[in-house]
Formats: sequence, structure tokens, C-alpha cells
Amino acid sequence: MAAIAMTTMDGGGNVSVFRGLRDQLVARGHEVRLTVGPWGGDPDLDGDVVIVDLMLRRDVHDAVASAGVPTVALVHTMWSFVPSFEGTMFPAGYLDQLARFDRCLVFSIPELDGSTAVPDNVRFVGPAFEAVDDEPWSAPPPPVVVVSLGTTDMGEGPVLQKVLDACSGLDAQVVATVGPHLDPASFRAPDNAVVMPLRPHATLLPHAALFVGHAGHGGIMAALAHGVPIASIPLDRDQPHNASRVASVGAGVTIDPSAPTSAFRGAIDAALRDPALRDAAQRLAASVATLDGRPADEVEGLLG
Repeated sequence: MAAIAMTTMDGGGNVSVFRGLRDQLVARGHEVRLTVGPWGGDPDLDGDVVIVDLMLRRDVHDAVASAGVPTVALVHTMWSFVPSFEGTMFPAGYLDQLARFDRCLVFSIPELDGSTAVPDNVRFVGPAFEAVDDEPWSAPPPPVVVVSLGTTDMGEGPVLQKVLDACSGLDAQVVATVGPHLDPASFRAPDNAVVMPLRPHATLLPHAALFVGHAGHGGIMAALAHGVPIASIPLDRDQPHNASRVASVGAGVTIDPSAPTSAFRGAIDAALRDPALRDAAQRLAASVATLDGRPADEVEGLLG
């Protein structure tokens, strides 16, 4: 058994990836401490392996890379997006900084990422989903459209309302979830839709014919793990890049959040009817399945 120290910040989808890796490692008998702090917090360096978020400060990365134990940068977006951090969110030298880690674990799959070359310390490990202890859910009759525009406030309320309006009268049942910053009762839901507080992707997606999301990396990987095609409505951050990658591999379509309701409806209806999107999503699901347990495998491989 090893002691493994993990540090991230409370930034939304990144936390669930850390929890997923923690759950894998705990299931294998390791002692894991997960610290979720502010962006400017100090890292936990007291472990046989130290794992930190790729988006923490440079001095945090420097401290971890000099810790004298195996080190991991956890990458909770696509590696093909990471170079854009340098010169924007981080100063020059950011990629050299990541090269100091023993491993950069990318919680995605190469086919989706699209990178033609990666540094020697980068490993694609597929998603790591946290253990689910959820109440049973009675799914409505198929086809079901699952809608989730994220867990943190990105001003997505009006976009979600547009999705609901677009789905009125659609030949599908719509299940939309909202983060704790939004009140489900504040939305006008058509007769074929329900708006509820957050539920785990693993509860809803096995019943879905289509996932409508904001192209957050976690939601994309959850949908593809279940072989569900995606209608992406990218709002900010890495989401436009993620949406373009999903479209490029044929597993989804992209909707401009400023498009009219009629365009939302046309895109969602067409995606529901397109068997090629589902075929592509199911091919990617098979790729995800081959990496089951790989995140924990890579961490254990650093223990010697």
C-alpha cells in the first residue's frame, strides 16, 4: 500500500476527475489524501506519489517537481488544448514546466484528442469516474435526451431555456439537470421535459439517445463512455475546442449558443435521427473501455 497525495482546486469538472482517480486507487488498497483548495493554495507533498492539477500555479508545480518522489500532473482536458495555456493563462515556459513531471496523465483518448505528437511523459488514460451511490431512477420512455450545461455558473440559464423551448413537441423525452446555483423551478419546461438538480452521469446516460451539453471535457467523456452522441453548445474555456474535436470524429454536432431556438431544434432533432453519430460514439466507447483502470495503473507504475 502506498500513500498518495493529490491536490486540486475547486474549479468544477476537474474535481470529479480527481475523485475518480482517488476511488480507483483506494479500491486497490492505497491511502489517498485529496485536497481541494483555492487556486493559490499550497500542495500536499507528503506522499509516495504526488499528483497535482495541471492548472495550479507555477510555483506549486515547481515545488511538486522538486519533491523527490514520483510526480504526476493530472490533465482534465484534451492534451491538444494544453499548448494554448502558454501565453494566455500561463506565461512562457508552461510546457517546459509540465515536462518536469514524471507523468502527465490525460484523462481522454487519443482518437478524440487528435494530437499528432505528444511529449514522452504524456499518457492517455481514458476517463476516471467517481464511484456512484445514487438513488434508483425510473427513466422515461425512449428516446431520451439528457441535457447538462455544467455544474458551475457560466451564465448558462438562458441557453438551457432555449434548449427546453427547442425541445417542446420533440419526439423525445427530455431530462435536464442544473447545478446548485440554479433553481429547477425557474425554468419553463414543456410537457415532454423535466428539470431537476444534478444527478450523476452514470445514472442518466445509460438511458440516453443524445446528450446535450456545454462541451465540458467531463461530460463529453461520460457520454462517449456510454456510446451516446453529443450535441455541443460550447460556452467558454476549452469548450469550443472540445466541441470541434467531437464533431471532427463524427460523434456529435455543434450548436452556436447565440443561434435562434429554431436552429437548436433543427440540430437536436437531426442528431437524434442520425445513426452515424451513434455509430461513431459507440466506436469511441469501445476505445474508452480498453483503458478501464489505466489511470491507477499508471500511478502504480511509478511506485517501482
